[in-house]
Amino acid sequence: MDLEAAIPAGTSLLVDTSVALAYLTGTEPTSSAAERVFDAFVATGRNPAAMSTVTVQEILVRPFRHGTAAVATAEGFLRHFAEIRLVEVTYEIAREAARLRAVASLRTPDALVVATAIVTDADILLTNDRSWRAAVEAALPSLRLCLLSDAGGTMLSGMPINPSLVRVYRLTEAVEGRADGAWVFQYHGESFVTDPGGANAQPFAWADQPHELLDFAVKTREEIAGAMRINPAKLGLVQRTEPDFPKPIVTFRDGPIWSAEAVAPWAQAQTPVPARDRGVPRG
Repeated sequence: MDLEAAIPAGTSLLVDTSVALAYLTGTEPTSSAAERVFDAFVATGRNPAAMSTVTVQEILVRPFRHGTAAVATAEGFLRHFAEIRLVEVTYEIAREAARLRAVASLRTPDALVVATAIVTDADILLTNDRSWRAAVEAALPSLRLCLLSDAGGTMLSGMPINPSLVRVYRLTEAVEGRADGAWVFQYHGESFVTDPGGANAQPFAWADQPHELLDFAVKTREEIAGAMRINPAKLGLVQRTEPDFPKPIVTFRDGPIWSAEAVAPWAQAQTPVPARDRGVPRG
């Protein structure tokens, strides 16, 4: 089952610590899937999401052991994902966690996260912890447990976009709603139509309309992250925390692309992150 099918649009999520850490570290087998959940599902409003404050505590432990830069990365994630509702541990949640510990022998932090999903009526509890399945089934069979790896998580990393294979065309005939003309960005059979320059992208049914090939340079997530010396999975966080960071032109199935001309001045103004401060360590 792919991620879109496992997490239908409109379903509410309670996100476990393991999924948040997969997003932040960017180095786990499910990191690309976690990135898609946060950047494509939650940040866009496709799926309302919540996290327990227990998860906040668990996210911050290792960064505090590794210094201020790691703490800043983790707190940037927590503060700038305004779409994620943080749920405090109430008496009702603590009581439900006690019941879960009694019937399923969960550890206290795990029981509090699962109890938060139950009390807040989340549609899906999203985790990477396989040990929760039996506990959830025993405690509340109606709560859907989604394991990120089972939802195609380990298969979504894919190959990075090859910028040399991105084609940019100018359509030579009029397109409805594009009074100033239209461009088409195409990669591996997927097409988007935009205004000249790349604004206002929409999916496009390419049928070899009259066109001319343009010489338009693009940058990929991997290229930008490489220039910044950070993991590509962190770039979604940079987009949300840096107001001057350019918006991507389009987002293909394999990832977003940016105008090289738009990215260049922003990238030149950045100071590369020292190696010791990259990422959020796991231990």
